[in-house]
Amino acid sequence: MWAEESVFYQIYPLGLCGAPFHNDGKLEHRILKVIDWIPHMRKLGINAIYFCPVFESDNHGYNTRDYKKIDVRLGTNEDFKKVCDELHANGIRVVLDGVFNHVGRGFTQFRDVLAHREQSWYKDWFNISFEGNSNYNDGLWYEGWEGNYDLVKLNLRNDAVVDHIFDAVRYWVEYFGIDGLRLDVAYCLDNDFVRRLRSFTDSLKEDFYLIGEMLHGDYNLKIGPGMLHSCTNYECYKGIHSSFNSMNMFEICHSLMRQFGSDPWCLYTGRHLLSFADNHDVSRIATILNNKKHLPLVYGMVFGMPGIPCVYYGSEWGMEGDKKNGDPSLRPAVEQPEWNDAETSAGGFSRRDRSSSEAPRSIALSGISAIAARCWRLKVRSASLANSRLWCRRTERGAPVVSRGSRRSGWAWSSKSEFGSAAEAQMRKYGLFLALGSILSLIAAIGAADGRGSIASERPYAAEHIDLLPVDIRHGLARLERPCGGKAAATHYFSTTIDAGGLHFRSLHFENFACERREAICRAGRCLHEVYLEQSGHSRRVFSAYIDDMKLINADGTAGLELEGGRPGILRWNGRTFAPVHPFGKGHER
Repeated sequence: MWAEESVFYQIYPLGLCGAPFHNDGKLEHRILKVIDWIPHMRKLGINAIYFCPVFESDNHGYNTRDYKKIDVRLGTNEDFKKVCDELHANGIRVVLDGVFNHVGRGFTQFRDVLAHREQSWYKDWFNISFEGNSNYNDGLWYEGWEGNYDLVKLNLRNDAVVDHIFDAVRYWVEYFGIDGLRLDVAYCLDNDFVRRLRSFTDSLKEDFYLIGEMLHGDYNLKIGPGMLHSCTNYECYKGIHSSFNSMNMFEICHSLMRQFGSDPWCLYTGRHLLSFADNHDVSRIATILNNKKHLPLVYGMVFGMPGIPCVYYGSEWGMEGDKKNGDPSLRPAVEQPEWNDAETSAGGFSRRDRSSSEAPRSIALSGISAIAARCWRLKVRSASLANSRLWCRRTERGAPVVSRGSRRSGWAWSSKSEFGSAAEAQMRKYGLFLALGSILSLIAAIGAADGRGSIASERPYAAEHIDLLPVDIRHGLARLERPCGGKAAATHYFSTTIDAGGLHFRSLHFENFACERREAICRAGRCLHEVYLEQSGHSRRVFSAYIDDMKLINADGTAGLELEGGRPGILRWNGRTFAPVHPFGKGHER
């Protein structure tokens, strides 16, 4: 469907357009400001926009008063129709926030219940007890969303409520021409209501798309045939920024494998979840990151991983906002979008351009850099590529890497679907893999970083990575300072360790050693790798070879080496050295 080949742009209209927080009842035509942002969205290659609430509400938009009336602080229905028409004329689909779990205290039908109590026609529209009381001293109790009594929960088992909602959705489609809905707190919605909504919207407009807000649990409870098409991927949202801040890609690798892996128990293989770095409910990604220079790499991950990428307005140029300062700090007014011409040469990432002769649109902002563009272009070369399964291996000094293909083929493409030879050849031509579990390999894949693609430190090579080694190993490395042309330095990945059978082993990977004259540490394209046994304060070298890569492993309490290139195979510690053995069984990797 169209959404699965789109790049979304999210805006919070009440915030972006500078509306007052509380509904003052004064008509202002602020929503027309969105039209001025269309050139910016086109420049980004956006082809779908997700509007946070636009309908009449008490204050923040999620406490709806009227489903058929644009909030007076934003303008009129005619204003919003003009906005939607302009967006569609520019090839941008429109998705609205469907807030159907609850309404505001100003909702007409709820006000009728407060006024007429048991005699109200609408008393069954809500979950009410006339024997209790509310936080507002209404003389009746009603269910609020998660204890928030400014959000009055609707009874979605009541046909009259469902008909009222469906009537509004029909109006949105017929008058505004919307193309989909993002369902607020979809995890709270009654499953039967979701099924009815899907059936209704399927009959209303072809390719109408439903995305649900899901925070936790199994997303399959709400997405799938007859249910929602997609949902928010909060698991990977958390994994992305946590992995960058810890400089350890394990969490995002684990999440991607759990969700999209090739094993039969993986949860969402073949599904298209909404991928994002931040949104209107969480701190801005530029605020969360410990190192703001990682912002382009974060977006590289968002645009390269399986799913539908979504950018929250302002975050593409590094806007900040902290949740602890309240929601309004996350949803500020912005007079006009910012742009960084320094990166204008980056290619566009819109899927609609992949078969067009039109020049690709730029995504030249400091946040969504050339990295995001290239990751996206790599992913969209084939629609089938986005559906492929993932598997995980370890490389880059033990860092986990998620890639597409088969376990046997390394980086070579091995399709899980029935592709013809021509299609497979094209996939090989256009990238073969996406290193999603480790941004190191992702950067290496698109050639957007140094030779190793390292982001381990701001300086790729640092002396402290040598200074932390045992003294006798440091002395041994000093011999390389003269042939390498400088003081010994390395990246974070130069040394790894393992404990096995009561012994401590350390490996050194010289492709991560600073050396201007590579011939001093590499031969025929393969670099030196060494292993030391550390005992009683001394380090003894027990292995040395020129190979492509090497990994220390622990197999049932015995140290082992997995070698790649030169002398590939598996070696096992025999008490004196590492000797060849049959491959270890599964389950022994560190």
